[in-house]
Formats: sequence, C-alpha cells, structure tokens
Amino acid sequence: MSLHRFFVALSCLIGLGISLQVHGEDPAPVPGIQNLKQVTPTILCGSQPESPASFEALARRGIKVIISVDGAQPLFEEAHKHGLRYVHVPIGYGKIGPQQRADLVEAVKTAGGPVFMHCHHGKHRGPAAAGYCGMAAGDLTRDQGLQLLSEAGTRKDYTGLWEAIQKFEPPQVPAGKLVEVAAVEPIVASMVRIENHWSGLEKSLQAGEAPNADARRELLLLAEEFRELPRRHVTQDEDLKKQMQQAQEATESLLKAAESGAAAEIKTAASRVLQRCADCHASHR
Repeated sequence: MSLHRFFVALSCLIGLGISLQVHGEDPAPVPGIQNLKQVTPTILCGSQPESPASFEALARRGIKVIISVDGAQPLFEEAHKHGLRYVHVPIGYGKIGPQQRADLVEAVKTAGGPVFMHCHHGKHRGPAAAGYCGMAAGDLTRDQGLQLLSEAGTRKDYTGLWEAIQKFEPPQVPAGKLVEVAAVEPIVASMVRIENHWSGLEKSLQAGEAPNADARRELLLLAEEFRELPRRHVTQDEDLKKQMQQAQEATESLLKAAESGAAAEIKTAASRVLQRCADCHASHR
C-alpha cells in the first residue's frame, strides 16, 4: 500500500469511529441492523436498516452512502433525514451480473467516504457484493472474501454469489447511471413480499406456536402471494412451474395447520414451506 492510500484508509477508520482491525472482527452494533461486518476500512455490510435509530447511528459512524442490493424499495426518505444518500443496485441470488458489478464498484468509488451495503438479512447478497467491491478496490484478498461469506452464513448452494469471489474479475463494462430506486422484475417484487411476510411470522411458526392475530394476517398474505405467483410469473420452465406449485401446496397446508392450532402440525408444515423455498432457490435463483 502506498503512503497516500495508507493515510486515506486511516482517515476513514477515524471517521468510522473504530480502531485498526483485521477483517473478521465485528464492529460495534448498530440498532436494528443484524449480521454487521467490517469488510474493509471503507465498506460496512449488514441487514436492512429498520428504524430511524439505524440511520442515525450509521450517519454518526461516518457513513456517506447506503448501497442496497435488495429487491425492496430503499427507505431513501428516512436516509435523507440523516444526511445519507442511497444507491440501489438490486441483485439476485444466482449471480452478480456484469452491469451490477460495474455499478456497485462505481457506487463505492464515488461515495466520497465510507459506505454501508445491505441486502435484507445481511447473509447472502450483501456480503457477496461487499466482498466483490473490496476485492475490486484492492483492499480484500480472495481468501478474505471467502472468509467473509463463511462468517456471514452465505448458503453454499448460492453458487453464483460464491463465484463472484472465487472467480473474481474486475468490471468488464462501464458503470450505468446510479439511482436511489431501481426498477425490479415482477417476480423479484413477489419474492420480496414473500420474504417480508415470512419474516413476520417465522419465529412463532418455527416454535410450533399457534399464530397470533398479526402472524395470521401475515400467513394469509403469504398464501395469497404463492397463489398469485404462477399468474404473475408465466414461465415455460416445467421444473419451475412444479416448484411454484409445490410451494403453494406447502403454504396451503401450513395455513390449515395454523387454523387447527396443532403445534406439531404447524412446526412440520412450516419446515416443509422452508424446504420448498430452499429447493426452488437452489435450482432457479
């Protein structure tokens, strides 16, 4: 590292309010953000900020730009209240495409200071994107990038995310226009809603508890999303059609189990829905 780059990195560390540390040590917690990782001196990653306190804490830590790789619309208005800017580069679980790679690297390079990068839960897409950008900047080795994914809990069957690190190559196309809210495909929007509904009832279902009023509402909306998915996403892929049908059937079974209130049936049905989703993601995401 040149003397100039050393002092740039040091000033960023001071701005973040943290001490010199090696990759892998978790930074101080931020309210409402899980799976927080210090990827490089200028890149922090984790889950989606959930409250005004999250944005306030990120701003105090010296973050200038929040980069979302999730399909959901960023909470840019709340970010603006705390002097933060958003860049939205949604990616899937299958890979980080050439244009997305270029845009992510450009977003980090032009941020004017430290960035916080997030997906939904901070376990899969966010760490992969952050690791890729760290490698593109020359601040992260391949081994450190793979270590980041392991520590974050990135699923091994999301092979495209792992390959972004394992088979790293710098951006091959020019960056496009960076925006705060990007357009997403209908199936991506459906998956975002499904994931949000599941998050609203996951804890009680996995414990085998009968859903309360709020969880029942989330479950009904979840079932409706799975019913609508084949209509919104018309495909000629027979395996994908089958997977969507099986996920719908599993969710209908969960709905019936929840109505019966039988704890063992609820837990079994919830596990079946999770497995159907995991199987489909492994094949098609």
